[in-house]
Amino acid sequence: MVIGLTCVACGGGLAPPGHYGSPGYRFAISFAQPPTKEVVAITTPLTETQYGTAIAHRSIWSGGNADVWVDQLTVPVPADRVDGFLRSYLPTSHGGRIVTRSGFPAAIESVPCFTPAGSCPGNVAVLAVLDDTTLFMVHTNMDASTDRAILASFQLDNR
Repeated sequence: MVIGLTCVACGGGLAPPGHYGSPGYRFAISFAQPPTKEVVAITTPLTETQYGTAIAHRSIWSGGNADVWVDQLTVPVPADRVDGFLRSYLPTSHGGRIVTRSGFPAAIESVPCFTPAGSCPGNVAVLAVLDDTTLFMVHTNMDASTDRAILASFQLDNR
């Protein structure tokens, strides 16, 4: 007999959080579908000059309409630029809330989906968490309750 388990606290019938990433870059999250991993080749660091750092390496996990980007930065973001850096990953880049996640600075925002061609179904929700020189960015595009459940399930798993 096979028994299926779901993450009751996650809502929407999501599976319990899985653990992903390599040591030092690990996280746990409930994806809507089993994820695939892609490593993005960055031959020249992507410059984020106004924030004093650049992206040296990026890995992306995608499962359904949810993605997690794990960016390794070249140097830490200066403390006085952390909030702006985190907000730059949000859908509006000036809104959202600054929060903490797993004890680290983070930004979160959810807005109705909209493109230059007009509205689209669902919401766009983003959670960006900064752990020294690693940025974890969770992006979802689903209904509001599933977006909230996926973002709520995200935790750093580095310790």
